[in-house]
Amino acid sequence: MSVLVKKVYMPMLVPNQLRVLLWLATFIGFSASFTNVYASAVLDKVYHPYVQALEKEFEYRVIQAHKDSAVVDTLHKLGFGMALNDKWFGEVYLVADKDAGEELDVQAYEIEAKWQITEQGEYALDWGLLLELEKSHELANWETKVALLSAKEWGRLSGLLNVFLIQEWGSDIDNEFQAAASAQLRYRYKAIFEPAMEWHKSEYTHAVGPVFIGALKVNSTNALFWNAGVLLGVDNKSPDYTVKVQLEYEFY
Repeated sequence: MSVLVKKVYMPMLVPNQLRVLLWLATFIGFSASFTNVYASAVLDKVYHPYVQALEKEFEYRVIQAHKDSAVVDTLHKLGFGMALNDKWFGEVYLVADKDAGEELDVQAYEIEAKWQITEQGEYALDWGLLLELEKSHELANWETKVALLSAKEWGRLSGLLNVFLIQEWGSDIDNEFQAAASAQLRYRYKAIFEPAMEWHKSEYTHAVGPVFIGALKVNSTNALFWNAGVLLGVDNKSPDYTVKVQLEYEFY
C-alpha cells in the first residue's frame, strides 16, 4: 500500500501539539519494552490502515544497512498488490538479500493481507490489521506476522504506529514468539514533498531518522508514490545508518 495516503482529511480547528507529543510518548514507551524482536520487522515500511477499493499497485523496496563504513546487508522486495474490496488489500512479495561479499539471492516469498477495521474519523484513532506469511526460499523456515496499525491526524500532521507480533519456526531456527514496533510522524506540506520522522525499535536495532515522502500523479487514475530516508542507529547493536527507498506505482 502507498506511503502517502490519498484521502479526504478531517479539518481541525486548532492543531494541538501537546496531543502529538503525548501520542508519541505513549507508543514509544509502550513499544520500548519489547524484547526478542526479529530485526526484519523494523527498518522497513510503516503501514497506514487504509484500503481503497479497486486499487492495484506494483511496489519495490530496497533497504541497505551500513556498519563501520561498509555495506553489511541489502534487502530487496518486489511486490504486486490489489484491493479485494473496500476493506481488504492483498499483496505478494519476492524477497532477495545480498550480504557483504556475497551475490544477490532470492531469500523468501511473502503473502500479505491488510484489513481496514474502522472508517476514517470514526474514532479518535483509525485502526487496521496486517497479516503476513513468509516462507524461506531454500529452507523449511516459516514466519507469520500480525500487526496492529493505527493512524491519527492533527491538522497537517499525520501519525502512524505499527505494533508487530511475530512467530517463526522451521528446520534450522528456534520456534520463537517475538514483537516489534515502528512509528512515523509526517507533515503534509505538498503532495510532491512531505517531510517525516520515523522511529524503529527492536532488540537488535534501534533507529530514528528523517524520511521524505511524495506522489507524482501520472493521470487521473495512475500515480507514482515514493519514500526515501536515512535511519540512524542509536545504540551499538544497530547499523550505523540504514538507507531505505520505496517506490509504488498505483493504478485503477
